[in-house]
Amino acid sequence: MRITMASAQQKETALKNGDSIGQALGAKVLRQDYPVEVQAVPISVPIEHGKASNNTKVIQEMVEGTRRLIPNFTVTRIAWIHGEESVKPKKGETRAPRHASLLVHVPTAELQKKAVQHGIIIEGVIYPTRLYDNALQRTRCFRCNRWGHTQASCHANETCGHCAGQHGTRECPQKDNPSVVRCCNCGKGGHRVWQTSKCPDYKRRLAQLEERRRTMEGISLSWRAERDYQVPLHSHKAPSAMPSSTNEVISGRKRERPRQPEASEDGSRRQGLGRPPKVTPPDPRQPSLESYTRRAAESQCTDVALATQWSQEQHMETEPTQDPSLEW
Repeated sequence: MRITMASAQQKETALKNGDSIGQALGAKVLRQDYPVEVQAVPISVPIEHGKASNNTKVIQEMVEGTRRLIPNFTVTRIAWIHGEESVKPKKGETRAPRHASLLVHVPTAELQKKAVQHGIIIEGVIYPTRLYDNALQRTRCFRCNRWGHTQASCHANETCGHCAGQHGTRECPQKDNPSVVRCCNCGKGGHRVWQTSKCPDYKRRLAQLEERRRTMEGISLSWRAERDYQVPLHSHKAPSAMPSSTNEVISGRKRERPRQPEASEDGSRRQGLGRPPKVTPPDPRQPSLESYTRRAAESQCTDVALATQWSQEQHMETEPTQDPSLEW
């Protein structure tokens, strides 16, 4: 039975008292989790999988560290994004990956937004976080061979992955007969249900998932922009909630390009100072630098004297003679 509350506050109150409500009704109250994807987490973080997994220690350390950024931060469960396949070597490779995405589930939508805005601290490092939806996983049911759910939650009839018949895939009597091969998702022959490169239905679903992923990435960016708008970018004081011993994982920045010379009024570019001119040292076989400077100064003085004499002669030739009768 699904119950809809009148407000978010009533919903939070009911979830906090879910155990007592379930005992009174003789039922189990299911809590909705809000997942976020923590990117590039080292696989050395000890995370267990399976029904008997116990990640209480890792969750407790994560909560204690992240509460320095988000005071009321709480985690319900964690898991690698692709389960145990996230820590195994990929197809065609022999070395296991060093990092993988970690799914962290929080109890409320408010904590989900704050986790995307501020990040999550794991082993003293702040990791970037983005919004996630369980529908983004390309899961296929091994019972009905349909996409979008698992065998544990399937209520449909069994469908064969070889011939699309109403029987189990392992019990198919014609699994070795290529003429009866048919996909139960697209209804076309020539490929089995797991041969996704030949299935048009899988390509259509993959395009829908990529569009949904881009939409959720846009929501994450808008949430981070909202955080940057609330906190001044040029603040000289660091936030008091930021631990001094925490290292933040940040993306690389491009180096600034050198400034180009400004254009002058005629359209040509102004040249900068550039390198200093190359000075040729004096030849040691020649006279000393002092004698060379003295000779240059003497020759310059001679030229100035000749120019002065020539100027006086020109002035005397052009000056008009005065009439003695005009003298007063």
